[in-house]
Amino acid sequence: MGIFDYFHKENVIQEANVKNDLKKNQENVEYRAKNKDLDMIDSYIAESGRLIIEKDMASIGVIQRAFKIGFNRAARIMDMLEDMGVVGEETGTRPRKILVTIEEYEKIVEKYCPKNINSNTENSQQVQQTYMTLEEIEVTMKESFGVEANYSKDGIVLRNMKNIIVPSVSNEIQMECINVLLKYNSPVTMKLILIDDSIITYSGYNGVPQLLIPVITEAKKIDGAVHWCLSEMQERIRKFVKYGVKNIDSYNERIKSLGESTLPKIIIIANESNEFFPRVSSPLERMFMNCNMVGMYFILFPRFSLKSLSLGMVGELLEVYTADKLRILLSQSATTNNSQNITRNFDDMDGHQFERFCSDILRKNGFENVEVTQGSGDHGIDILAEKEDITYAIQCKCYSSDIGNAAVQQAHTGKSIYHKDIAVVLTNRYFTAQAKEEAAALGVKLWDRDKLNSMIEKANS
Repeated sequence: MGIFDYFHKENVIQEANVKNDLKKNQENVEYRAKNKDLDMIDSYIAESGRLIIEKDMASIGVIQRAFKIGFNRAARIMDMLEDMGVVGEETGTRPRKILVTIEEYEKIVEKYCPKNINSNTENSQQVQQTYMTLEEIEVTMKESFGVEANYSKDGIVLRNMKNIIVPSVSNEIQMECINVLLKYNSPVTMKLILIDDSIITYSGYNGVPQLLIPVITEAKKIDGAVHWCLSEMQERIRKFVKYGVKNIDSYNERIKSLGESTLPKIIIIANESNEFFPRVSSPLERMFMNCNMVGMYFILFPRFSLKSLSLGMVGELLEVYTADKLRILLSQSATTNNSQNITRNFDDMDGHQFERFCSDILRKNGFENVEVTQGSGDHGIDILAEKEDITYAIQCKCYSSDIGNAAVQQAHTGKSIYHKDIAVVLTNRYFTAQAKEEAAALGVKLWDRDKLNSMIEKANS
């Protein structure tokens, strides 16, 4: 079920009315005989057909992204278009063949689709907005919302995302952080769900292309939004299994090669945690633990200190940030021109920054499925990665002194827990003689400062 089905009950009522009309409409007897599921004809079907013909791309993903609906609903629309003779049969994962011209399609719409199912202005505007170029979106963001967008490195900052809680910050700082997200991430790479118990704080963001649904201001809708997120997480995991990939980045690379639309990462932002948590019945722990795999993250802004919140297990899966630290996280990758600029500063990074830095360097050195583990319960392993069909469990150490044998033992144990082929300790320093001796005995690879600099140089080249 798509997210709009949760929040716009009028869609359900409309489809019910369509069902009754179709039963009475004798003009559709021929089509209903061919398609026994005509009673469930979708309100987006007319516009969907026009869309795929215009884009010359008959895929479920195109319909799903354009109308912000779930996979199952988009698949049902595609099947209806097949029954109408608009597209050919499904052939694996490739887009279907389009069988008619736009002129021929309009005649089909007029013959088979009831008038109250045809497209409306809102749908047409939505489709137009979805397929604007990045340059056009940048202009819209500046003229309509006052955000100086820069999508030259679209979505790169989202590699650093995690589940974050930022206590005791003003509404102005919250909006500043949201603006940073909008500045560097287009609607192609990011969608936002904004939850605003004050009603007016986030109201100015309604209409922003990155917004998945209108700003949620009613407490009763919060659980519905989170429940949809959980369903979307499960749907994404099913897609990953289908295509034999392990996370959203690998999936998007694969699906892009097939000519289909990629999945955006989704950021859920709530401006009052005291109102958010009591309203949610869905298991947040599952979403938090799978955030990096499926590309869905929470940023929570409690007005008061964390002492006033009873977070329980969820609290261990949230990282506490200050406003300044969050601003840096949301913008540092996009404003960095090259790895050389970062190189001069990696000794000053904290542990989490160093992990993200190393993950980026690994990607630029040809590693795939690079994933930074959760900070809590990571069994001493900070990064999981693959290269040339060999899997790695990597512990990152950003220290001011050389690394001893304890890190070697932790990496060796973590490799077994994560079922990886090779254990690695990666550091900005060097290793003690005892660490080298133990690494040789346990088969742990030691990547020291020289190795790190070598990888940075390779990334630059």
